[in-house]
Amino acid sequence: MRGMGAVLAIGLVASTAPVAAQEIMTLANLDGSCGGFHTGPSPQSDELIKVTFVNNRAEKVWPAWINYAGYFDVKGDEVPAGGTYSTYTKVGHYWIMIDGADWHCIQRIPIEAGVKTYVID
Repeated sequence: MRGMGAVLAIGLVASTAPVAAQEIMTLANLDGSCGGFHTGPSPQSDELIKVTFVNNRAEKVWPAWINYAGYFDVKGDEVPAGGTYSTYTKVGHYWIMIDGADWHCIQRIPIEAGVKTYVID
């Protein structure tokens, strides 16, 4: 069994598979437009809330949660023009909306207590 683990570990290190989005989506890897939206990692919080993002733009957007390490954790669900995206998050967390056509950051959304709907303009 140890031998199998070593073979798997070598395969993972030598693999040319893409890195997970959270690992590669640092501020340095994104478009220069994102610098003004990134204010650091999301703070720790215990208050869970369900929120809905409403896309009022003419283009699709990608929601990205700024995680506790400050990385852009881009969610796999694009939000089409006129569409919505609902998720659970915590009060105080930061979300960045990314333009689906050119990967420019377009809006920063801090989650507030009692606010359940956020409009993406």
